[in-house]
Amino acid sequence: MDTSLLRCFLTVSDTQSFSVAASRLNVTQSTVSHQIARLEEDLGKQLFERTTRSCRITADGRDLVPYAARVLQSVDEMEQNFKPQLLRGKAVIGGPDDYYLFATITDALRGFMMDKPGVAVEMKAGLGANHIRDLRDRNLDLAVVREIGGNSGEVLRSERIVWIASPNWVPPADGVFLLAAVDGGCVYRKAAMMAMDER
Repeated sequence: MDTSLLRCFLTVSDTQSFSVAASRLNVTQSTVSHQIARLEEDLGKQLFERTTRSCRITADGRDLVPYAARVLQSVDEMEQNFKPQLLRGKAVIGGPDDYYLFATITDALRGFMMDKPGVAVEMKAGLGANHIRDLRDRNLDLAVVREIGGNSGEVLRSERIVWIASPNWVPPADGVFLLAAVDGGCVYRKAAMMAMDER
């Protein structure tokens, strides 16, 4: 079986759109339609229900997803291990916007870049919430993020967040004090707000 058909199938399954899949695969929409039709003919199953406005995966299509993903993963691993020079393209990686982590992340990437010289690596620094959104939207290939709970990927490190005050600070008698906090979707702000809500 032509693995490009499976790659096309998974992209359509992921995007639920032939036109978006075509854009992501850098081919025409008619090419996507032709490849899906070939795969459906090969398997003897309808994989998508298509109308002029929508594209919905069928039960058979949903059953095919894990098989197709495993096949493509195996093929990709085989090519990376036996023909690493074939790996080409660009990997876009998101990282925390903390300067002190850049050296650690770039050191980790150095070996990959030496082993896969055909792959350009682009780093994007920012907030974890934005990286998680960009991963979901396929604008990032990989991201190192901070999040409370750490349940959306592989946990690299867990750390305890603490409050910081001057050495001689005493809580005011009226219980009201100024708090410095980062604005927006910062994980530290979220943890601080959760901690105060629990009091």
